[in-house]
Amino acid sequence: MRSRSDARTRFPLNEDLTAEFDRLLRRHVSEVRDYTSRFHNSCQRQGLSTMRGTGWSVRPFFVPTDFLEFIGSAIHTLSTEVRNQLRALASDPRALARALPMLPDIGDRIDVNDAVWSAAFLSWLRPDGFLFGDRYVLSEFNYGNGILVSAAYTELLHRYWKSHPILNRLGWDVDRLHRRPFMRMISVARHFARAVARPRIALVAPDEEWAVIKSYPARFQQLFAFATQAFRDAGMSLVRVSPDDLSLTKKGEVVFDRSGKPVDLVMFATVSSSILDRPDVTQPGTIGHSLTQAKIGSTWVLKPLGGLLFDKGTLALPLPKRVSTQHTHDFRFEVAPTRLAHQQSERSLLAGREKLIIKRAFEGKDTTIGCVSSAETWAAAVKRSRTPGTHVVQPYVSLPKCRIPLFVDEKHLEWVESRVELSAFLFDGAFGGAAVRHAPDKEGLIMTDPPEDYGYSTVFCG
Repeated sequence: MRSRSDARTRFPLNEDLTAEFDRLLRRHVSEVRDYTSRFHNSCQRQGLSTMRGTGWSVRPFFVPTDFLEFIGSAIHTLSTEVRNQLRALASDPRALARALPMLPDIGDRIDVNDAVWSAAFLSWLRPDGFLFGDRYVLSEFNYGNGILVSAAYTELLHRYWKSHPILNRLGWDVDRLHRRPFMRMISVARHFARAVARPRIALVAPDEEWAVIKSYPARFQQLFAFATQAFRDAGMSLVRVSPDDLSLTKKGEVVFDRSGKPVDLVMFATVSSSILDRPDVTQPGTIGHSLTQAKIGSTWVLKPLGGLLFDKGTLALPLPKRVSTQHTHDFRFEVAPTRLAHQQSERSLLAGREKLIIKRAFEGKDTTIGCVSSAETWAAAVKRSRTPGTHVVQPYVSLPKCRIPLFVDEKHLEWVESRVELSAFLFDGAFGGAAVRHAPDKEGLIMTDPPEDYGYSTVFCG
């Protein structure tokens, strides 16, 4: 049994499943090392880069199923509350701008009211948070940013677990234990696509956003290709486009500009906040303006751009700090206290350096962790945050600890004390699997932007 102090600092694992797996892992190190090496090499031959060394856990994270279901239910309850608040604000652009000053003109640029009433608005979420043995702390909603790539990588990991020597020796049912977020994502896309034999999906981002994506490590480009193939295998085609590659027919239906073929579903490659950086892109009468709607003719937008409001900045709304969803254990759900940085006194922010973190809200990334920043760096972050509506401030949370089996140099197995962050996947309000981001133990870690020894693995419901 874990002590109360352990519950407050450590990531909760199913101790029986973990111990049984680790017992066999210690006895069959060479077999697992050889299997892992073959898997990495096989992926490489297929043009897929995998994380290695401290980036690759050779054991899944066995988390009690009731914890995960509770977290999914609580996040859905909270997101429904947020959606209701946005619905109440959406009809009055001035009220919306007062409540969320980060995007003061969003009501003029995007049909927010259409979005928050869309059946596709909460089709999926990938919130980030900190899972301890006695609580889960939600830190960010992550409405859509990066979900295609992160979910695709979980599917690549599923291939690894499916033939893992230890799981095979134990005879455990991988398909039952490992919920596959990417397959759930494909299923949701198929549900919203027009009812044709082979739907064509427009994966949209402005040209400048595609340029940024192309500047990422090769692994990201490979995962886009992997995702494209997976959609193709599921009977759908995923076509990367910019807004200029689409056009409207006289009847208001969206088509691919070059071929004139109908678009059966619109998805965004990322959260696509860069569309807001270009007022000309969303002018009335343009295809860009149509992309800000929840539906274009008979084609769903999955998910509508009004979801840009569903961000860490939204956590500054007057939300319940705890969600009253019942759980069988002494376990609670919390929302990280989030405040608009410009509304806090500069003196209090400067004095709170050791206990605070400042984050850019909605557009772009700019995160400063006080406890590992110099006084000068922190003062500069505080100064940037004085611009109204640009940043939020949260208490710094020391990430949960967990011992993870890793081939640290791809040869020697070690159980490395690490810090982990949970990314849960929700589809239409239901828990649909989870991943963890991890890195060797030290204080002041966040996983965005990730440290060099960062890793990514998946959760088994145990």
